[in-house]
Amino acid sequence: MATCQSCKKDWSWFQVFKKSFTVNPAVTCPHCLQRQYPTRKTIKRNQFLLCIIFSPFLLGILNIISAATVFTAIIVLGIIGILFSPFYMEITNEPLLKEKDLLK
Repeated sequence: MATCQSCKKDWSWFQVFKKSFTVNPAVTCPHCLQRQYPTRKTIKRNQFLLCIIFSPFLLGILNIISAATVFTAIIVLGIIGILFSPFYMEITNEPLLKEKDLLK
């Protein structure tokens, strides 16, 4: 689970789950209201998870599995990924990019 780097308090599964659906990479700690950012490790894990979730597309393109199996596999893997994502989220006080760089 995520632990705030400012107040050192753990976030609940629901708090992390809810914050993971925001567009802005900065999330606010529910305890001390300080801005927190996902670590590079968390971003890489999310990218890997997306590759795993969408890997059935490759098998479908190669005609190894049927379209119905591709659709079902993506739905199941997506649900599993969403439910387990709060367990590996790590946050830090420092943004990876400056906010002005994000607006370019």
